[in-house]
Amino acid sequence: MKINVLPSARESREQHYENLNRAAREKTGSILDADFSGQHGDMWEINESIYHEFMNLLPPLAWRDSSFCISEMLTDDITAVFFQQSGSFFCRYLRMREHSENLSAFRIKAAEYV
Repeated sequence: MKINVLPSARESREQHYENLNRAAREKTGSILDADFSGQHGDMWEINESIYHEFMNLLPPLAWRDSSFCISEMLTDDITAVFFQQSGSFFCRYLRMREHSENLSAFRIKAAEYV
């Protein structure tokens, strides 16, 4: 799986939402018609506040090793996944069925930014 690193949102909550909605902007111009399948593999750094905000929005899924998936799927089985790596925080898009298999690949990539 290719991991595409997007601009960091560590200092900007607005950048986090830009990254979350990238598919809508680039493909359809509307969040209502967005095809998020192209965002599978996207990853970006966030801050601890964003991490906790999303952990408390909806009941998290697949909570393990300081990572969790948002329980609301974007499309099909693609969801936003939030995780910690060496004191830093990250968000990524991933297919739920691949969460366990790809967690280590994202952690390795994240370690490059810590």
